[in-house]
Amino acid sequence: MQEAEDFNFDRIRALTGTDEVALNHFTALFVLHTFERDWVALKASAIKSEGQHVKDMAHRMKASLDLYNMRRASVLIRVIEQKAFEPYESYLEELNELDHLLNRIGEHMKSLLQG
Repeated sequence: MQEAEDFNFDRIRALTGTDEVALNHFTALFVLHTFERDWVALKASAIKSEGQHVKDMAHRMKASLDLYNMRRASVLIRVIEQKAFEPYESYLEELNELDHLLNRIGEHMKSLLQG
């Protein structure tokens, strides 16, 4: 099952309990801010070799990825954060893998939100 492998709602459910409206609200915010804003900004900054911005965006994303138990994504974002001031090519593999993973997870989360 993709959800169990890529992410799960265990931690967010600990905060929201059985409140599905709250769960959906936080997940919608997560998709909007983490996938559609922060990740896009991080990739653009990486291409421009803006190390401080890459580091800041990666740092910002860590907590969100951890909240949804995105284990592989959390590992990748930490590598990117550590390599932020190195040449873009030194973490391109991690960027590409994380991009693929986040696109897949984002689409899955959007479909869950749409019911």
